[in-house]
Amino acid sequence: MIPPEGTFIGPVRNGALRIPPPMKRYCDAENWSLFRFDIVNKDHLTMHPVLPHDPSVDFHASLSPDGLLWIPAALRKSVELARISHAE
Repeated sequence: MIPPEGTFIGPVRNGALRIPPPMKRYCDAENWSLFRFDIVNKDHLTMHPVLPHDPSVDFHASLSPDGLLWIPAALRKSVELARISHAE
C-alpha cells in the first residue's frame, strides 16, 4: 500500500485527532496501532509508529478502531495544542 501524501493530520478536538480514512487504512495495513511523539517546536509534534522490532516499548498514544488518536494532555500543553482542543 502506498502511504497517503501530506503531513497535516487535523485539529485536536477534546484531546484526540481523528485520523483521515486514507491514513487509517494505511496504519491498519502496516499494523500500526501504537505511536510515539517528538516535540518539534511549540506548534508541531512529529508522530512515529512504534514498530514490532522497536527496542523501546514506550508509546504515547494508541489508535482506536474508529480512527481516534489520543494525545496526552502534557504533550498538548507543551506544544500549545491545547488552544485548539475545541476546533471542529
